[in-house]
Amino acid sequence: MWVGFAVVLKNAESELARLARHVESFVEYHGLESKLAFTMNLCFDELITNTIHYGFDDSEYHPIFVGMWLRETALEITICDGGRPYDPFREVEEPDLSLDIEDRPIGGLGVFFVKEFMDQVSYAHEGGKNLVVLRKNIVQQGDSGVDIRQEESGDVTVLVPQARVDSNTAGAFEALLLNVLGEGKTRLIIDFSDLDYISSAGLRVVLIGAKSCKAKGGKLVLCSMKDHIHEVFAVSGFTKILTIVGSRDEALALF
Repeated sequence: MWVGFAVVLKNAESELARLARHVESFVEYHGLESKLAFTMNLCFDELITNTIHYGFDDSEYHPIFVGMWLRETALEITICDGGRPYDPFREVEEPDLSLDIEDRPIGGLGVFFVKEFMDQVSYAHEGGKNLVVLRKNIVQQGDSGVDIRQEESGDVTVLVPQARVDSNTAGAFEALLLNVLGEGKTRLIIDFSDLDYISSAGLRVVLIGAKSCKAKGGKLVLCSMKDHIHEVFAVSGFTKILTIVGSRDEALALF
């Protein structure tokens, strides 16, 4: 099932701020990684600014159509305009990143950014329109649905959840946590340094992990919470029943 939005922009740079608000709201509403909004807005800025500046022969109003669609594991983006035919992916030379500062040209990185940050890019000129299609994978095949790094520090296992733990990703987080405990790794740290958002579903997983770890005779320590994450734990009363410290070094010192 596809969900998404479409918006018609004027050929004016001021419209990019309006588009950015649409993107940020869409990413937040669907529980996607917050950095996706940055990535998408960067690509929109580079491509649409080029169209505004060079795509038309006059200063009259020319609509630019932008669509952003979410389907399971990817975002698909379309940009369509009636400007002069222009394939940015063929007509812009790749920058030479090995050059010294004295030899590096000013500019020339916009399309390079788009190609680097997107997983697929394409261009077509159809019916007198430029059509750019971008694809950004958001969950690779076989991924758990939540990005969690697992690291070992001696006999202590450190889990580092990324970006968000919410109702979309809490189930995968719980499965991973219980799997680690099932492997007999009961000396655990959850490092929240890369976490930007946690919901009640995420708190539930942490509590399940803490209870399961204690039942197996182990220890679970939480560390490196950003202030707004720590506030959620404090308001919920979890700071009174869980071991929470400021840094990973402090957490390791408790084992």
